[in-house]
Formats: sequence, structure tokens, C-alpha cells
Amino acid sequence: MEEKTITAQSETLEIEQMRVQMAALKSKIDEQELINKQLIRHTMKSSLSWINSYIIAETVAAPLVLIAFLLVDAYVIPVSPWLTAYTTLILIGNVVYDWRFSRMKDSSLLQGDLSNLRENLAVKKRRIMWENIVSLVVIAVWVTWTFLTVYNFMLTLDHDSELYSLIMAGIVGGFVGCVIGLVAGLWMNRKAGRDYDQVITQIDELLQ
Repeated sequence: MEEKTITAQSETLEIEQMRVQMAALKSKIDEQELINKQLIRHTMKSSLSWINSYIIAETVAAPLVLIAFLLVDAYVIPVSPWLTAYTTLILIGNVVYDWRFSRMKDSSLLQGDLSNLRENLAVKKRRIMWENIVSLVVIAVWVTWTFLTVYNFMLTLDHDSELYSLIMAGIVGGFVGCVIGLVAGLWMNRKAGRDYDQVITQIDELLQ
């Protein structure tokens, strides 16, 4: 009888030890999974951090571009108040839009709910096509309007004057700058779309 009791106690002790070992193993696995998730979250943040840097850069550039436009209006070519208002609206609207819809919050990347983050990124990716279309239309209107303004002003100038030559050089430089800016903007949107896809894939792996 005593031997059976000792055997039962021994088996109970072994079972308890196994439970402790399993709990310790589970704790290590959970800790490792947590570390892996944090690493992946930091990788996601690193992949998308350039978007915030770009938004900050355009926020700084927007008032500088507007000041340059106003200086041209004041000292070189008289510009319609409507064109000035349209230019101001484009610059301000673009910055506000990006801060509202394109900026990535560190809290959502590092601590937020992954399902909500995935949906947010999916919405951002779907919006890119419409952003490109609207941007092309808005820029086409601005370029056409600005070109007509400059052209009408040039009709009043002597073709041999220094100002005429300066404006012609400005038109060429402005055209090249618009093309470069447009290509760069479309390329950044495409890159953003690819980065969204990459992060969405990483989130799907974490949610499995």
C-alpha cells in the first residue's frame, strides 16, 4: 500500500514537473513570437518611413514655391489673382491631403491593431490610382493656364529684349522641371504602392 502511494506521488511529481517545463517552454515561445512581431513591426516602419520624410519635405517646399510665384507676379509677369488663388490652393491642398491621408503614424505601425493597419494600408493603395488621375488633371490645368498667361505677356515684349530671352529660358526650365516633378511624383506613388503591398504581406504573415 505504501509502495503504491509513493509511486502515485512520484507520478504526480513528474506530471507537475512536466507542466512546469511545458509552461516555461510556452513562455519562451510566446516571448520569441513577441520579439519576432516587434522586429517585423520595426521593419514595416522602416519600409514606410520615407513617406513621412517626403511629406515633411513638401511641407517645407510649398511656401517657398508660393513665395517664388508671388515674386514673379510682383516683379516679372503680372498674374491673374485667380491663377494665384489656384496655385495657392494646389500647394496647400496637397500638403493637407498628404498629412491627412498619406502620413504613417508610428503608433499604428508599432503598437496598433494589425487588422486595422492592414485595412488602412489597403485603402491607401487603392487611392493611389485616383490620386494620380486628379494630380494629372490639376497640373494640366495649371500648366495650361500659366503658359497662356506667360504667352500673352510675351506678346507685349520686344523679341530682342533681355526680358523676353529670360522668360523664354524660364519657360524651357519650367517645362523641364514640371516633367521631372510629374515623373518623380508618379514614381513615388508607385513606390508607395509597392511598399504598401510588402507591409500588407508581412501583416498577413503575422495574423496567420
